[in-house]
Amino acid sequence: MGITSEAGEVAAEVKKLLRDGTWDAERVAEELGDVIYHWSRLAAATGRKPSEILAASRAKIDAKVNAKAWADQS
Repeated sequence: MGITSEAGEVAAEVKKLLRDGTWDAERVAEELGDVIYHWSRLAAATGRKPSEILAASRAKIDAKVNAKAWADQS
């Protein structure tokens, strides 16, 4: 699948950053663009708009953050 290959390219650049302390930010941006392309095609295949998926993800993350904040206050 295209998305896994492209995500692997991003991971390789992050690995270089962690190992060497440097990375090619332009290459990372290019590969992230490829990841987003494949992700948006998968979103379309589900019949949902990317914005709908992002909104649902944001709500899920917000709920987790709020739950952790609540637990930390206890």
